[in-house]
Amino acid sequence: MQEALGYCLRCDKKVRVRRAGMGERVNFFLTLATLGLWLWIWVLITIVTRWRCSECEGRAACIDANEYDYLRGAVLLFYLLPWVIWSIYQLGWRLLGH
Repeated sequence: MQEALGYCLRCDKKVRVRRAGMGERVNFFLTLATLGLWLWIWVLITIVTRWRCSECEGRAACIDANEYDYLRGAVLLFYLLPWVIWSIYQLGWRLLGH
């Protein structure tokens, strides 16, 4: 269960919000351990799970800055950048007729 500071739409005030899921460190470790395969599951979990108000269980928006947001970007860049560079290289190689 993850907790953060958020804004409840039903209570119309700042509250603690929760959502199901594992911590960022566990997801980051699993991403490294599976050589990036877990990243796609992590992204799906993040998109699907919703923040809920801790007082009324209504829909809420997380407004707390997540200290691990930069890790998501770094992991994504680490795994996608080589693929993009390789694709551009291959496309250029084919366009030159080699």
